[in-house]
Amino acid sequence: MASLVQDALDYAAEQTQQALAALGSSTTKETTVWMDGAFDVMHFGHANAFRQGRTLGTRLVVGVNSSSTIEQAKGAPPLLTDEERCAAVKACKFVDDVVPHVPYVMNEAYVRDLLENKGIDYIVHGDDPCIVDGKDVYQA
Repeated sequence: MASLVQDALDYAAEQTQQALAALGSSTTKETTVWMDGAFDVMHFGHANAFRQGRTLGTRLVVGVNSSSTIEQAKGAPPLLTDEERCAAVKACKFVDDVVPHVPYVMNEAYVRDLLENKGIDYIVHGDDPCIVDGKDVYQA
């Protein structure tokens, strides 16, 4: 059932983008979506999250958490290096740009900078909870 609902949402997003494109470039505003994560050992779930995030805008920018902040938050370093994880994310066709070395835990100043100074319109995340010290890392 969830798959049918997701398919319907994907179809609606695609149709909306096509309708906006048909209206002409003068009415289409670039919308930049931000997603971040560790993305250690890239898999289908990551690519699917990128696919879904990309349907929410015209550009998807993905931040890759630094190894040091991952280790600080999770107690162990990722298996792959920062460079390897960035390369794997950049290779995904749904990703337009990659930002390396982003913090694992967001703070208000970082989120504000993304929205006010980096051209980000929306911040999205997958359905997996990211809890550090009992708080959601996106609580800011």
